[in-house]
Parts: sequence; C-alpha cells; structure tokens
Amino acid sequence: MREHRGKSSTNVRSALRSLFRSLKRERCIFTDPAQAVTARQPQRLPRPLPLNQLRGVLDRLTDPRARLITALVAVHALGIEDLRALKLSHYDAACGTFAVERGGLPFTFVLDALVARLTAEWLRTRRERWPPQSECAPAHHPPHRA
Repeated sequence: MREHRGKSSTNVRSALRSLFRSLKRERCIFTDPAQAVTARQPQRLPRPLPLNQLRGVLDRLTDPRARLITALVAVHALGIEDLRALKLSHYDAACGTFAVERGGLPFTFVLDALVARLTAEWLRTRRERWPPQSECAPAHHPPHRA
C-alpha cells in the first residue's frame, strides 16, 4: 500500500476487502486480513485565493518578505513546512521556478508573473540589507547585527 497514493490506494484497499469478504463468505478463510488495511487519504489543497482578493492583501503588506510568503501560500499552496525548508538554492531565476520537497518527493513549480516579481523584489531588498553569504529563506528573519 505504501507505493499507492490517493485514489489508487483507496481502490487497492477496496479490492482487497472485497476479495477477502468473498473468500470468507465461501468459507475458504475464516478471518479477513484486509480489515486492518488502511489507506491514506489524499491531502486536500486549499482553494486558491481570487486574484483581486490577493492583490488587496498584498497592497496592505509593506514588507517584501511578507508579500512573497503570502503569494507563495496563496498562489502555490505552500505550507509552513515548505516555507521553512525553502532556501535560495531552491530558486532558479533563469527558469523562474522553485523546487520543494512534498511527501519526500521533489516538486518544482513555475512562478507566475506576480510571484516572480515579488521574488525579485524580495531578493533586491535582501541584497540591500543582508550580508551576501547569508542563506536565509524567505520565511526566516535576517541575522541580527550588534
């Protein structure tokens, strides 16, 4: 069952339970080993925020980092763990993509024009304020200077 995801795991579970139920009814077996089989339910992604509402939220934010994080969550459905794991090395400016890991598998998503612009804005602000060797992700705070 581990290699089956979503609808596939549900179908396999249903087929196994049906098979063993029939075998039990025919008295070929006495217990149903498929009763203990569970299927992982697919994770439902949040519905995207309509563009006019997103623009309204972004207009209220002044920090480029907050604007980028909001757009990544609203447009690309990134979660807290995705944001925490995000690094500059995951961003490919030439292709306009970010690479993240979801469910242990690599996942690359293409940035739309809005998120690409917000990423460039955040990187520009970051270069102006933070040391060049810093490997902070958009969700992290800048290092404090004494």
